[in-house]
Amino acid sequence: MKRTCALVVMAAMICSNCAARGPAHRVDGPPVNDAARHAASFAAEPAGNGAAARQDSNVWRQYSARLPIGSTVRVRTTDGEHLTAVLLTVDEAGITVKPRTRIPEPARQVPFDRLAQLELAGEGANIAKAAAVGGAVGAGVFLGLLMLLFANFD
Repeated sequence: MKRTCALVVMAAMICSNCAARGPAHRVDGPPVNDAARHAASFAAEPAGNGAAARQDSNVWRQYSARLPIGSTVRVRTTDGEHLTAVLLTVDEAGITVKPRTRIPEPARQVPFDRLAQLELAGEGANIAKAAAVGGAVGAGVFLGLLMLLFANFD
């Protein structure tokens, strides 16, 4: 009976395949597909005339209108300023963001003609977290098999 229980527990540990499920799906806002997210993350070139600047502004306006309010975004302006912030509002003049800093800062209005890059942040995998989870799972399996081994000594 002990061996049967040990085999069932080992099979459950090995065949659970819980880590292969993939990332969790967001349900807190409208879906933004990867193509749309990366389409607007290109660096905008400085416009030589007013028509090109208006076209860039319209592209940023359309893209930012589809982003969920409250999401974390990475912003780069044409001045070279980089910031990670929370998207508060999107209006005709630009976007309003609240920078995520250690010391709280007031919200900033960034006009569309000053945007060089805008993309959702935090969607990538955290390698350190994945390594820690993998190490913890490996240690748990090792200790479980060690306990099963000691349980079979009569």
